[in-house]
Amino acid sequence: MHSGTPTPAARQATEQRSRPRFVAFKRLAMAAATAFVSINIWLGAPLVALWVGSQISDQKVLSIKAVAAVVIVLAVLVFALAVALTWLNNTYDELIGRPRVERRAPWLRSMRAESEGTSAWRGSNSARAHRYRDGLRGCHRADRLAYLLRPRSDWG
Repeated sequence: MHSGTPTPAARQATEQRSRPRFVAFKRLAMAAATAFVSINIWLGAPLVALWVGSQISDQKVLSIKAVAAVVIVLAVLVFALAVALTWLNNTYDELIGRPRVERRAPWLRSMRAESEGTSAWRGSNSARAHRYRDGLRGCHRADRLAYLLRPRSDWG
């Protein structure tokens, strides 16, 4: 009673054996695409923007039209490449099973021993507004005092 169709267990074993090669290939392709996009953010986009600016310029001297074209093309290309890099990074994270968390640059993290979700600012918005206003008042008073105590040229 052996038919040509494999049993579910055999099918699953075959899929598990072929899956690591496929995942490894996808990881390699994602890493290569990430490297390509990263290099092009810093090298390709500026070169393309300069080339477009040189093609727009009718003269041998610098024109505002060429500068504007370079700035606009560079901004569009860098934005598009940054979006592509973000998508590649998120796709790679899903591929390897890394959980999605908010990533924050080290220089933007709190230096205190508190978690990212908590904050030292407690109280209502009105209390924050009062603290902010009091700080501005203190700066204004110090500025006024510095103005009154400044050296004057008519004092001889």
